[in-house]
Amino acid sequence: MAKDRRKKRKRRKKGQPGFKEYALLSIAAVFLVCAIVVIGRSAFQDKKAKDERKRNAASSESSIEESSMTLKLTVSVEGEKIPCIKLDDGIYVGFDELNEKALHGGLIVDEKSQQVFYTTLKDGKQVFSLPEIPRMEKLGTTFVQLDWFASTFGLTVEQEDDRTYHVQPVEQVDESTILKAQLPAQPISMFWFQDFTGDYNDDQKAMIKKTKGNANVMSPTWYSLQEDGTLSSRANKKWVKWAHKYDMQVWALVDNAFDDALTLEVLSDEAKRETLINQLLEQCQKLGLDGINLDFEGLSEETAPYFIEFVREAGAVLRPDGYILSVDVSVPMRWSSYYRRDLLAAACDYCIVMAYDEHYSGSEAGSVSSMKFMETAVQNMLAQVPAEKLILGIPFYTRVWTITESETTCASWTMNAVSNYMVDWELEPVYDEETGQDLMIQEDEDTGTVYKCWIENAKSVQKRLDCASQNQLAGVAAWKVGMEAEDIWPLMQAYMKQEGATADD
Repeated sequence: MAKDRRKKRKRRKKGQPGFKEYALLSIAAVFLVCAIVVIGRSAFQDKKAKDERKRNAASSESSIEESSMTLKLTVSVEGEKIPCIKLDDGIYVGFDELNEKALHGGLIVDEKSQQVFYTTLKDGKQVFSLPEIPRMEKLGTTFVQLDWFASTFGLTVEQEDDRTYHVQPVEQVDESTILKAQLPAQPISMFWFQDFTGDYNDDQKAMIKKTKGNANVMSPTWYSLQEDGTLSSRANKKWVKWAHKYDMQVWALVDNAFDDALTLEVLSDEAKRETLINQLLEQCQKLGLDGINLDFEGLSEETAPYFIEFVREAGAVLRPDGYILSVDVSVPMRWSSYYRRDLLAAACDYCIVMAYDEHYSGSEAGSVSSMKFMETAVQNMLAQVPAEKLILGIPFYTRVWTITESETTCASWTMNAVSNYMVDWELEPVYDEETGQDLMIQEDEDTGTVYKCWIENAKSVQKRLDCASQNQLAGVAAWKVGMEAEDIWPLMQAYMKQEGATADD
C-alpha cells in the first residue's frame, strides 16, 4: 500500500517543452505585446500629427478665404485678378502673377544665389536680395507685399474702396526706341561668313566678293565665349574696311560653342557678364564694328534667364553708343518657351529666327526647311516680336540623305554640289507638294540604298524672300556665304532693293 501511495512522477514525453522553453515563450510574448503597443502608439501619434497638420492647413486656408470673403478684397491689373491676402502689415499679392502682369515678366529670380535682378535702359539695373523682400509662402504660392513692390518699381496702386485695389502696370518700353544707332536700310540682306582663321586671303576674298551690291550686312564668326568671361578672337579689321567700302555693316558674331554649362557659369556671374560686355564694347570701338550678333544656342531652362539678363545689360551698354545688337533665336516650340523671345526683342534691335534644321543629323530624313515649317516659324515669332525687328534666317545649304535598311545618315552639301551631282548622274528632280521644294531621289538597285535631297535652289530661296516681303519683316539672313549658287545673288539684290525680280520656274 505504501508503494501505491507513493507519488508517481510523470515522465516528460519526448519533444514536449519543459520549464525553460515555457519561460522563453512567455518572455517573447511579453516583448511582442510591448512591440504591438509601441507600434500602435506610434501610428496613433502619426495619425494625430497628420490630422493636426490638416486642421492647421484647413485653418490657414479658411483664414485666408475668410479674410478674402469678409473683405471681398480684389487686386487687379488691367482687369485680371491676382491672388492676394490681407495681413496685419499690409496686402500681399501673388509674386509670379504680379511680375508677369505688372512688370511684363521683367523680374528674373535666381533662387540659387538668392537674388532678383531687373534691368531696363530706362530704369537702369536693380538687384535685390531675396531675403530682403517682404514675402511669404502660403498654400504653395509666393506672396509679396504690395506696398514694397509698388514703391520699388514705381507702380501706381489706386484704392477704389477698402475692398478694391487697382495696379497700373509699368509701361512696356520698346527699348530700341531709346537708341541712337544707325540702322541699315531695310530690307536687310544679310549673310553669315564662317571665318575659321581670320585671314584676309585670296580664297576668302573670292568668296566674299560675290556679295558686293547684293547684301548690306555681313556677320563674320569671330568671337567665342571663354570660361573667365573673356572672348577668343579671330577678328580682322581688314574685313571691316572692305565691308564699309561696299556699304555693308559688320555685325560680328559671338558664339557659346553650344556649351550650356559654360554659358551658365559665365552668365550667372555678374562680374563675368560685366567683363564680357566691356570686351564687346572694346571690340566695337577698336575695329569700327557696326554691331554684335549673339549666337548663344543650346541653352537650358536654367540658363535662359541669365541670357535674357545678359542681353539687357549688353544692350544698355552697346546700343546707346550706337552699336546694333541682334540675337539669333531658334524656331518657337513649346519646349523652348523659356527663351522669352518677347523680352529679347524688347532688349535688342533685331531677333533673327533660324528657320532651318527642321531635319538634322540624327533625325529622320527630311527637308532642311520646308515652306510650311518656315511660314509657321514666322507666324509664331510675329506673335512675340514686331515685324520691323524680325529677320528671317534662311539656308544656303541642303542635306543629302543616305537611307539603308539599318540606318539613315546625312551630309551637308552646297547648292552647286547637288546640282553637279544631278548632272553627273543624269537625274531629274520632282516637285514635292508637301515641302514646296524640288526633291532628288536616287536608288542603288544593287544595294537597295536610297539617296534623297530636298533641294535648296533659286526657287526655294525666292519663296523665302517672298515670305519675308509679304510679312513685312526687317529682312533675311543667310547661313552661310560660300554654299550658295551663282543665281542666288541677283535674288538677294532684288529683295534688298525691292525690284521684284523672281527666279525662273
